[in-house]
Amino acid sequence: MLTNEEIAAQLDLGHELRSVEYKAAGMRSDKTFLAKVARAALALTNQRGGGHIIIGLAEEQSEDEYTGLDDQQLHEWLEYDDVSAQINAYADPPLELQVAQRQLPNGRQIIVIEVAEFGDVPVLCKKDFPGVLQANQLYTRSLAKPESSPTHTQNEVREVLALGVEKQLRQFVETTRRAGIDLGPTTPSSTELYVLRIAEFIDQDESAAAVSADSHFRVWFAPQDFGASAIDYAALKELVRLNQVANPRASFPVIRSPQNGDEWIGDRSDWGDQEVWRFYQSGLFIDMLAIGHEYKPDWDSFGRENDDGYLPVWLPLWYFTQAFEFAARMQRAAFPTATLVLHLEVNSISGRALVAANQRRSGFNSTYAFGSPSWKRDVRITPELALSGTRELVVELMTELYLRFGWEGATTELVTDMQAEISRNN
Repeated sequence: MLTNEEIAAQLDLGHELRSVEYKAAGMRSDKTFLAKVARAALALTNQRGGGHIIIGLAEEQSEDEYTGLDDQQLHEWLEYDDVSAQINAYADPPLELQVAQRQLPNGRQIIVIEVAEFGDVPVLCKKDFPGVLQANQLYTRSLAKPESSPTHTQNEVREVLALGVEKQLRQFVETTRRAGIDLGPTTPSSTELYVLRIAEFIDQDESAAAVSADSHFRVWFAPQDFGASAIDYAALKELVRLNQVANPRASFPVIRSPQNGDEWIGDRSDWGDQEVWRFYQSGLFIDMLAIGHEYKPDWDSFGRENDDGYLPVWLPLWYFTQAFEFAARMQRAAFPTATLVLHLEVNSISGRALVAANQRRSGFNSTYAFGSPSWKRDVRITPELALSGTRELVVELMTELYLRFGWEGATTELVTDMQAEISRNN
């Protein structure tokens, strides 16, 4: 269930996410409004991880316009049994819901409905409501725009089908094992195979182990389906060279004196922050960049000192912008019809504080420090995304990261401008 702090961070983004839908204030006894809430719930349950509906917040409102819910509206939506029964009157099979009262940054009260991912099979609409819902229709959240819709692209349909197949397969395995049938060893997933290669890399390579042991960025990408020899060994080095993102500060990935392994090539750099990477025949690429401890407080930091160190605000934006561009180029060059799974991490950063680290920009007026040891996200680079560009996606992800430091001033517009400035200066 979303907390008040997570809701405030969501509002700072300035738009809905695919897993969160806003609904303006309304009564549960208003049948049309209830049907719209039910439509949102039907769409959210049919995606991986489910999602949340926030009632009392219109998407187009600004912070000073947040109205929240009045006492009567709040009372109606807090009657859980009635809420569940009325929404589930439109759902087949029934939805798993949780309802909680939350507070906006301006003190107004709202309702959050948490919608769980469907159980065994996707959920269909059970009955019509004129102009809002259609019986026997499958609703999903659009991948192109965060909205609940009965109109699907092939990607949205594939996502629902894949999730359903996974659940049915898991149920089959559990049933046969309870019946005492030995299915033999479980075949590892593609992700498990890639993660195993990464663990071996860190275990066998001294530079990789050194970077991994301290604060560092990590990014890896690979085809969605594992193939041990998806790429001819002779093509590995040329693919990296031709698709390298050239940059005066430091190109991505660094290419100095590539090494050759049995099924991979790799390189490392000790100039500036230590960096190390490998590219495997399976299509797995991994890069790790150490975050140094030489960064200092800003010139206008009012004497603040932070024992856990600092993180220049431009550094993750610069690194991941390059990494995403390289992944998109590799997708087009080596896997033009496949989707790449891209995983990004910032590790061992608990307590590190953001600094502007650039005298052309003002420093911060407070200490923005990360309270968790790491931040991780997964995205997918489809052929369409590789062609259309990844810079906007990086901005959205980095804005989300900065909010986790407590920097509420991080907007997509500000981060987009900073990304453009970094590109011009590099």
